[in-house]
Amino acid sequence: MQFTPVLDAVRKAVIEEHGVSLHSIVLVRCGTIPKTSSGKVQRRACRSALLAGTLHSLAAFHSQATPTVAAMDAHATPLDSHDAILSTHTGPPSADSSVFATVCQHALAFGGAALSGITPDTPLTALGLDSLQRVELAAALERAFTCRLPDKEFNPEQTLGELARAVQASARASSAIGLRAVRIAVAHHDIARFPEYVELKRYERMLKAVAGDHPYFRVDEGGTGCTSVARIAGRDVLNFGVYDYIGLSRHPDVVSAAKAAIDRYGTSSGASRLVSGEKQVHQDLEWAIADFLETPAAIVFVSGHATNVTTIGHLLGPEDLIVHDALAHNSIIQGAQLSGATRRAFPHNDWQALDSMLTEVRHRYRRVLIAIEGVYSMDGDFPNLPRFVELKKDHKALILVDEAHSLGTMGSTGRGIGEHWGVARRDVDLWMGTLSKTLGSCGGYVAGSAELIELLRYTAPGFVYSVGLAPSNAAAALAALTVLRAEPHRVTRLHELSALFLREATRRGLNTGLAAGTPVIPVVVGSSVKSLRMAGALHRRGINVQPILHPAVPEHSSRFRFFVTANHNEVQIRDTVRIFADELATL
Repeated sequence: MQFTPVLDAVRKAVIEEHGVSLHSIVLVRCGTIPKTSSGKVQRRACRSALLAGTLHSLAAFHSQATPTVAAMDAHATPLDSHDAILSTHTGPPSADSSVFATVCQHALAFGGAALSGITPDTPLTALGLDSLQRVELAAALERAFTCRLPDKEFNPEQTLGELARAVQASARASSAIGLRAVRIAVAHHDIARFPEYVELKRYERMLKAVAGDHPYFRVDEGGTGCTSVARIAGRDVLNFGVYDYIGLSRHPDVVSAAKAAIDRYGTSSGASRLVSGEKQVHQDLEWAIADFLETPAAIVFVSGHATNVTTIGHLLGPEDLIVHDALAHNSIIQGAQLSGATRRAFPHNDWQALDSMLTEVRHRYRRVLIAIEGVYSMDGDFPNLPRFVELKKDHKALILVDEAHSLGTMGSTGRGIGEHWGVARRDVDLWMGTLSKTLGSCGGYVAGSAELIELLRYTAPGFVYSVGLAPSNAAAALAALTVLRAEPHRVTRLHELSALFLREATRRGLNTGLAAGTPVIPVVVGSSVKSLRMAGALHRRGINVQPILHPAVPEHSSRFRFFVTANHNEVQIRDTVRIFADELATL
């Protein structure tokens, strides 16, 4: 049997599906790989056998090493082997033979393929080039021929002959008018022509065409005295669009504390806290957070989103691995990207999949960070924290728990998912949270060991090089935390109302997805068009709740997120669920 077509098909399929170039493929007979007594594949044993060459293979493919930039630059002119390349096709290529030969040499070197069977009609996918290697190939050819290849001239379905012709045409154009004089497309320097902006305006036109008006950035005019009611366009509407979970953002003590801080300190910290922006209220807030969460220390930042970005981006580096839940918040993703660490997502809340992943790859990295959330803001569910803590210990990793939506909403006294599960505080390295939700202010924090907080205080870019948290925000959060400690019944009330909303929605047949009884309750509609029409209908019925559309959530799972607060009441919740079900039925 000829196995070459099978190997080529496997390489091409993996490239197209995952964008990954395979280093080796080994075809083995059924029943010859190591398995456990229950029939599961023993991955480590298979890896060891592959490296030792003891697998009983029927056929194999092994890629050559990808060349360095310096090596590719040394091949700017055709090598002696170009005759062997050209001899494999019957007719001359459209581009000059020397150009075609050089293009082939670069492509083959990156793909690690053999010389035989290469023709101008050979597509790049057949060479096993993944997306990164295609970019590197384009850069190498641009250096070799002193030209610029437009993106549209370089794609995975392109053949070697087409690429050679594009290179030759671009090289001739560059030679004729000079590389500096090459015309730059207007979409590369005019922001109004950026593809992203053009797509944004198309999306905006779709919103208006379907919903009649823009469902986002509706102005809350204030003055209602309670965050459960918003005044929009002069009309009071029931508000399920704010994170004021236990109703503290308008609490008299919180408002008074913010005003007093402005009278004492002014409206700004004035500088980075490291130099001259430190205020007593900053230290008082950090001590209070650490005491409430029962950790040795805490540090506050000016933004919740920036807290994750700067902390993760600073503590991890290129030698490290960050593994995060597939539904992790954008701030975790951005922090991981900033760090330069390898980033992998595991299936939502699947600690077993994470265990398998770390078992396979942990040994390759210096530090490993597991990043999960206390409550997931798009789905309203939460992880089995003790299981993830066990994995952190077993694999000698660090763990970050983002409590943006779980502080004040989980646990009998609002101390979050750690209290809910009874997890020892020292077993989690980084307890991250925000001041903008339960604590009715703005900013973020990290709580943990004294060593961690000292390191962040003196070296985290988002703290050292940023102005300190506004004193009014710090004072408001401190006052809110004081109220939370004194009035835990607010948390109990929130739990009751959240459970009521979920029961009513279930009773009326609404799709609440993964909702698990937290105050974040999604109602999945599916169609983006239907969601936009629902948004307009709900607003007309006096309910303020925004639709969440693709790409924020997967296609065909557009939804509304209802944020229940302790300021809502049973009548409001029952009426809201009834109105939603009625309006959905009319669509």
